[in-house]
Amino acid sequence: CVCVSLCMCETDASSVFVVFITSEYIRKCADCGAEDNCHAEFSYAVQRKGVQKVVAVVMEPGLKDTTKWRGPIGLRLNG
Repeated sequence: CVCVSLCMCETDASSVFVVFITSEYIRKCADCGAEDNCHAEFSYAVQRKGVQKVVAVVMEPGLKDTTKWRGPIGLRLNG
């Protein structure tokens, strides 16, 4: 997919990766697997940048508690 390829090129060229945390993004990363673009871009960014270069922007008040984050998002960014 051109969109995923472009995202990955932009990720490689960036200093940090900004992820906008929503319940839908967490769900897609956790439940949809590698076939999903959200899962693919997050996994790629963590692999290429490391978690120290991932900036999480919480978009929903109910997600301010990072213990509610599950799947790859919770595994990599909770803490």
